[in-house]
Amino acid sequence: MIKDIINSYRTHHGIPEAIDANLIENDHCRLHCLHMLNNYTLDHTPDVFLHGKSEIVAVCNFKRNIEETEHHLIWEVINSSPGHRDILLSSKHLAHYLLIHNYKAYLTVRGWQ
Repeated sequence: MIKDIINSYRTHHGIPEAIDANLIENDHCRLHCLHMLNNYTLDHTPDVFLHGKSEIVAVCNFKRNIEETEHHLIWEVINSSPGHRDILLSSKHLAHYLLIHNYKAYLTVRGWQ
């Protein structure tokens, strides 16, 4: 589960586990993943719709299984982006959604205090 991998990444860096976001914010992440999938793009939600939240978006090819794909997205893709890594580590609350379609994995994570 992506939540467990995010929290293991945070604890590895000495940061407490994130507080789960509400279902509405997770749904916003789901809708953004659907937007990226339907438009074959990787883009951020316009700031006007984030209401002060920070956003991480990532995409990769599906690996051997879901766990390996999730691990790759967090430990390789997001870890390689200083801005995204900072959001993952500095946010107290996190919402997230992972969508896999046609061997592509789309991830949206939103964080805030």
